[in-house]
Amino acid sequence: MIGNSVLAKEIKILKTLQHPRIVRLIDVFVTIDALQIVMEFAEGVELFEEISGPGKKFTENDAKEVIRMVLEGVEYIHAQGIIHRDLKPENLIWLDDPSTGKKTLKIIDFGFARFSNESAKESTSGTLGYKPPEVISPSLNIPQSTKSDMWSIGVISYILLCGFPPFFSFSEDASDDWRLSSSPFWTLFNEKTDELVNSITLGTYAFPPTFWDSVSENAKDFVRNLLKVSPEQRMSAEEALKHPWMSN
Repeated sequence: MIGNSVLAKEIKILKTLQHPRIVRLIDVFVTIDALQIVMEFAEGVELFEEISGPGKKFTENDAKEVIRMVLEGVEYIHAQGIIHRDLKPENLIWLDDPSTGKKTLKIIDFGFARFSNESAKESTSGTLGYKPPEVISPSLNIPQSTKSDMWSIGVISYILLCGFPPFFSFSEDASDDWRLSSSPFWTLFNEKTDELVNSITLGTYAFPPTFWDSVSENAKDFVRNLLKVSPEQRMSAEEALKHPWMSN
């Protein structure tokens, strides 16, 4: 019944992954007319809910700890030869860890994931504002790789540090503080416009002083080394965990 469907691939991938930062597949039951998937119960909220309101952001230390947890999970995923292809705050569950009494994080939704040695239609994966240049502009003729996930982590890092995304659907100057602080989150970078596609393809973004003056240079350098147009120049998950911002 499962056959070679997208669901079959997701199940195969989830069976491969056993890590504290990844929601766990418990079991799969197949009958004549039904497929039942039992997943780990992760009672929490999407990270998106914590950052999507105007002016919302984490402290720099909070952002660092969240990204560290994401990187721990992604480093493991990549070591298994898997690309997630849809990393975004909506696919990161923020929950309480009863064993420590602290917040923890789990990566969910492997519907777009694939093994790195498989071919795929690059433009079909991911969510618009988190897509790397090689995915949003197939004409670049750059294959998708684990480094594509690293671009998405760069976008997430930027958002956590300042409260809005690095790439926009409107054409105004990125230093327009009023527009940035008053625009609904989803209009900033979930509308496919020429401005958005071009800014992602060219890697054009800024650190507006009003929002970034209080952020450390190490944090900005961390973001810069993930939002590189060339995948080869982006940090891997392993390298990102060793970056001075993370190791400080």
